[in-house]
Order: sequence, then structure tokens, then C-alpha cells
Amino acid sequence: RSHQENEISSNPGVRFIIRADRTEVRQQALKAFDAETTTPSQLADAAKDGNLTLASDVERLIKNSDLLANAGDHGLAAILCRQALRYDSRSVTAIDRLFLLTRSDAERFKLAKTAYELEPNLARGLRLAKILVEKNQLERALELYLQIAAQITEENELVFEIYKDVGNIYVRQRDFDGAEEYYHKAFALNPDSDVLHVNLGTLEIQRSEWGKARDFFREAVGRNVNNDKGWVGLALAHEKLAEVELAFANLENAIEINPANRTAVHMMALWGQKYRRIEPAIQALQEFLSSESFDEELSLALIELFCERQQYKLAQLELERLLLWNPERPELFELERRFREIEVSTAG
Repeated sequence: RSHQENEISSNPGVRFIIRADRTEVRQQALKAFDAETTTPSQLADAAKDGNLTLASDVERLIKNSDLLANAGDHGLAAILCRQALRYDSRSVTAIDRLFLLTRSDAERFKLAKTAYELEPNLARGLRLAKILVEKNQLERALELYLQIAAQITEENELVFEIYKDVGNIYVRQRDFDGAEEYYHKAFALNPDSDVLHVNLGTLEIQRSEWGKARDFFREAVGRNVNNDKGWVGLALAHEKLAEVELAFANLENAIEINPANRTAVHMMALWGQKYRRIEPAIQALQEFLSSESFDEELSLALIELFCERQQYKLAQLELERLLLWNPERPELFELERRFREIEVSTAG
């Protein structure tokens, strides 16, 4: 036997290599191996040369991503979308899917911006504009809203959203006439929207037209009894009209519907002191803070209400919780010192 045969027989771990008999079979095997190890840019070049069906690969990844997302595995679904974008960075379908899967504000903004630039339409423009509003970039958002509004060819729900959002921006910029103009455009498209009635009520609050504001908020909760923002607005209007009992009833409705409505809870804390309704204010604050990791302002409000009731032990416990989150404020340590003095004096 040859030297090579002796080596193989003495080393059973060595694997035999079976060579392809035909040249075309060998070429197919090499092409398959290359396709598994090429980079995304090489895959793109191969697709241009007709050696790889890139579109089908991206489509397959997106389809599998959809299956995973529907099964609730958003993490793996996002990974497949990113893989698809490595193959084709201009796949708007993959970008749109990934936008729905990611929770990073920075990435969502980048994805929304890229998708709109690649294939602009009303839905993508509206999505990007809403993110700009969230980022408090009101001028850029307004410019984009007006840009896409100028391209409207037919009126639909997306157009309603655009008009409503433009009105909201004008309210924040204190251009009340501009806000009213766009709210009326939105109203013409959907007069039954409880959200729009809340916005109209908010506009009248800015104008200090409390009676008109009350009517709009009342209409909002009449159309949707679970609209907690509508109940908050109605409560504020009644309070300004010196209808205190109605104001508290409306505010309690808002908090019952949504205990996490910070505006409602903050109003309850303020009115609790103003109208000596301490108990419901404490209850609302405790429930809100039990689900929130940290809210210094509302935590201090709760401490103040405990002190009103001379419940210093409870106030001290809440202060200790607050100090865990913000140990840098010297006035909190001063407050802690005062509680200790009270504890000593009452013990004596």
C-alpha cells in the first residue's frame, strides 16, 4: 500500500474526500459555498450578475420575520429584518417592519425618516411628523405636515389625522386662529371624533373660554365615556366655573378610568390641599406612585399631604424612598432632619 493509504488506515479520524466526477457538479457546490459565505455587498453584486436571487432572499427573511412577530417573538423578528436590510438597505418593506418591532426612539426616528425619503406617502409622512412632535421639533413637524397636506388628492382618515395634528401644533405655538382653522378642517372629515372634541376644548381653555371648553369636553365624554383626557378637561372647566363638586366627580372618573393619568393625579393633589379633600388625593398619589419608578414632584406632593394629616411616619417613609432615587438634593436631607426632630419631640 502507498504511504497515503497507510496514513489513512492508521488514523480512523481522517475523513475521505469524495471528488465530484463532473465539472458542473463541482461548480454548483462551490457556488453554494460562496453564497453562504459572501458579504451583503458581494451578495448584491451577485444579484446584479444574475447569480443570486436577492429579492427572493429578502422576501423570505421578511416573511419569516412576520411569522415570528405574529407568534410574539419580536426580538428574533427584528433580527431577521436587520438581516434583510444588510442584503438590501433600500427595502422599505423591511424598514417598515423593523419600525414596528424596535423600541429605540433614536432607531425609530432614523427608520421613519429613511422610509419616507425612499418612498414618500401620506402614512409614512404622518408617522415621521408625529415622531418630530414627540421630539418637540415643532417647526420641522409643521413643515412636514404642511408639505404632505399639499399633496392630498383625496380625503380620508390619514388626512383627518394630519389636520388634527397641525391644529395641535398651532395650539402649542399659541397660534389659536391657525389651530381653529385646521381643527375645523378635521371636524368636516370626522365630526364624531371624541379626541377632536378634546382638542377643541383644550383650544377654548387656552382662550379662557371656560363655558365653550366645558361643552366640548362634555361632548367628548358623551361620545366616549372612557376618554380620561375628556374627563380631566371637563373637571378643569367646572372648577374654573366654580362648580367644585362636579369638578371633583369628573376628576375621580378620569382617575378611575386611567390611574396612570399624571395630569389627573397632579390636579387631584393640588385640589386636595385647596379644597381640603386630602384622602382622595393621597389615594390617587399612592396608586400612581406604586406603578411609577420615580416622580419627584408627585412624591413631594404626597409627603406634603401626609404632613397635612400629621402622618409623619408615612411622610418619612415616602421621603426615604425619594432619597433613594435622588440623594443629591440638600433640601431633602433638611426635610429628613425635621422629621427626626418631630419624631423625637412626639416620643418625649
